[in-house]
Amino acid sequence: MLAGALLSCLLAAPGAGLDLELRTEGRQRTVAPVGADPQRAWELEVAPLGRLRLTGRELDLTASYAPRFTLSERPGERTSLLHRAALLGGWRPSPPSRLTLGLEGAEGTVSLLQLLAAAPRPGQPPAPAEPVPTISAIRYRSGTATLGLSSSASARLRLRGSVAGFVEGGATLEARRSLPQQRGGRVEAGLEWDATRRDVLATALTATLSDLRPGSTARYGVLAESWRHALTAHTRAWVTAGASLASQEAASAAARTPWRLRPAGELGVAHELTREPERLRATAAIAQTPVLDRSTGVVVDRTTASATLSAVMARDWLLDATGSGGVVVGGPEARDSIWVGELRGGRRLGDPFELSLGVRGLSQRQPRLDARAYEWAVFAAVLVRHRERP
Repeated sequence: MLAGALLSCLLAAPGAGLDLELRTEGRQRTVAPVGADPQRAWELEVAPLGRLRLTGRELDLTASYAPRFTLSERPGERTSLLHRAALLGGWRPSPPSRLTLGLEGAEGTVSLLQLLAAAPRPGQPPAPAEPVPTISAIRYRSGTATLGLSSSASARLRLRGSVAGFVEGGATLEARRSLPQQRGGRVEAGLEWDATRRDVLATALTATLSDLRPGSTARYGVLAESWRHALTAHTRAWVTAGASLASQEAASAAARTPWRLRPAGELGVAHELTREPERLRATAAIAQTPVLDRSTGVVVDRTTASATLSAVMARDWLLDATGSGGVVVGGPEARDSIWVGELRGGRRLGDPFELSLGVRGLSQRQPRLDARAYEWAVFAAVLVRHRERP
């Protein structure tokens, strides 16, 4: 009763909003080692989501909780529960500046294939291809804290920076054999300058230090320059070019790698058109960046391609399509790949309800392990949104 009264007071405040979502998904996973019988498992997942938004004149706060309950026919543990929570706060001490603090955490049991090959967010590439030779579930724990600052030095010049600390990996000794625990930090800095009304020049620097216990440390970073150009009033393109630097230390001299310099970059295009009630947004991009293979602790170069399409065809009909893929291009993991596609259709059932149905497919290959993994899924989601008051 007290919680309900408190929630009612929060939603009555100016700038308050609440999102509630229930997603149910059924899927089949197949892992097919060469020369062995494929392993298959059906899973049923229920994933509710609650997100509370509070917005004030100088402060804003977003809190979310998204547990995930899975019932599986895989050998061993039949049920699993993963708790996920996030908190993001923002403070605007002056109009051109914003300071943010974000906290994220997850703990519970999760499928190893689902963890390493999760469907990406729209417009984002998937996780790097990683060895998943068997269908299994592990105890998992992760936490991230991020402090960020963005500011406008002038009408045409913007600055941003952030520092983050993280811990992630198996929560037990047995789980760490499949997913080693890593601790580390990440620093990001960037500068954007509006060269003309249609052109933006930017510089970005990222650096990551990751300690994978026991006895392995990876360091990698990227320095890149980018140019964004408005081709038309509704279409923009961008090109990024730079270099990445990476090295790894390990207890074994054979596992150590010296500093190595590699090219990094991205090429993309986006189109957005709004003619109420119709809206259309489409993106396509290809990029090469260094990533850390979480299961082996090796920094690899990966080429990714992604495409998204989001459309509101009428006042009440929605359509989303996402495709992403990545291929490792260097080192022992060369030719490891993962491809993900998702199609979702939805309809607004009247404020504040929205219903969506979709399908997702995934293909993952690890030639060095002579293993392939496939997944297909169907899902349904109901969204209830309490819109922010003006």
